[in-house]
Amino acid sequence: MIKSILITLSLLVLVAGCSKEVPVLSGSTMGTTYSVIVPDLKKSDQQALQTKVESALAAVNAAMSTYQPDSSISVFNASDSTEWFDVPEHFAVVSNAAVQVAMASNGAFDPTVGPLISLWGFAKDKQNNVPEAFEIEQILNTTGYTEFEVDTETLSLKKLNSRVEIDLNAIAKGYAVDLLALQVASLGYENYLIEIGGELRASGHNATGNPWRIGIEQPEADNPASGLHLSSGGVATSGDYRNAFESNGVRYSHIIDPRSGYPVSHALASVTVVAESAMLADAWATALMVLGPEEGMKIAVQLGLAGFFIVRKEGQQAAGAEAFTTRISPEFEKLLLR
Repeated sequence: MIKSILITLSLLVLVAGCSKEVPVLSGSTMGTTYSVIVPDLKKSDQQALQTKVESALAAVNAAMSTYQPDSSISVFNASDSTEWFDVPEHFAVVSNAAVQVAMASNGAFDPTVGPLISLWGFAKDKQNNVPEAFEIEQILNTTGYTEFEVDTETLSLKKLNSRVEIDLNAIAKGYAVDLLALQVASLGYENYLIEIGGELRASGHNATGNPWRIGIEQPEADNPASGLHLSSGGVATSGDYRNAFESNGVRYSHIIDPRSGYPVSHALASVTVVAESAMLADAWATALMVLGPEEGMKIAVQLGLAGFFIVRKEGQQAAGAEAFTTRISPEFEKLLLR
């Protein structure tokens, strides 16, 4: 599921006030950009780290990019076989994690939602479209996280429905962030901030010796809604206000509920999640965004998730920050800047 980049991540802000130049590795990947900040990175290690980063990103794309026709996921989706299908470790691990989040969220997160996203015109090179009810029903007959199995020991997947397709876009960027963190750590560094398309992972401290400061973007406002200190873990945000279209006076968001096949219509504008890994933060941000402010907060509290919800005020005509209110889970409360 394509998600808007809602984390305010300005490299200039993050490294401001440092007494020395902070090395930043950056580039393009997965239809967006990446950055790797390692405050104490030695010049002699820069090329080695750049090589590791590019190699890791290439492996993730080769395994899970739905935009590469020769990727493992594209080949798997094109097959109508219901036999076990060998896949790269990255593909198997992320698929398994996706199924776990799908189960825990009661299907609000679903790695088979891709065809529904395409049907509504939110996939790459697709035109926005309000489909007929029968078209949605037809797609729903071929989706569902229970329609395939994953075996992480044999590194293989198996379709139970020959027409099911896997789409890991709502979790793969987070996984890639975690993978880059491993590359940094492999060179012996403990302090870093890694970001891909708004999903990030932090460890240790910045160049000033303080925890990393992360700002959470406020819809329709110039200033962050809030900020947090982070010295360990991943952060991801999902929102509905930057990718939507209007038809006959009705606004349709790109956040598709896999259970109904329709875009969400609740008041939740965005949700930010902090988790032990960027992969889990990525997946849960999408899941909570689908669930909405009430059900999403209930799940966050039950599972001990750190969630920051930005909700539209009902019946309000105010613009900017005044049109929204925030709800914060107990675990997220502990991370907020004071």
